[in-house]
Amino acid sequence: MAYNTDFKQGALDSIKGGHRHVEAAKVFWCWRQNSLHVGKERREQRNLERKKRVVKKRKIPLEELKAFVEAHPDAFLREIAAHFDCAVPSVWAALKQIKVTLKKDDDL
Repeated sequence: MAYNTDFKQGALDSIKGGHRHVEAAKVFWCWRQNSLHVGKERREQRNLERKKRVVKKRKIPLEELKAFVEAHPDAFLREIAAHFDCAVPSVWAALKQIKVTLKKDDDL
């Protein structure tokens, strides 16, 4: 659970005022471990604001994938994944979306 900045600052002021982490946790109705994390955030980030999440582009462009597969029909999944800088299961799911399947050997 994320607490707002005022709440975190109040807990830190209580700890700086001489209270232990356990006492501050009882007063502010939070876990003792949480008050330890607040102090750690303060030391590492120099502020109590929440960290901004790094959002990565998650989807493989299907048109580029289709063109790559047509240009390299014998490429392994790991080679395609290395080209698009993603994981093998992501490539497999994207290939499934564009309806590219494993080669079938009818001679057997």
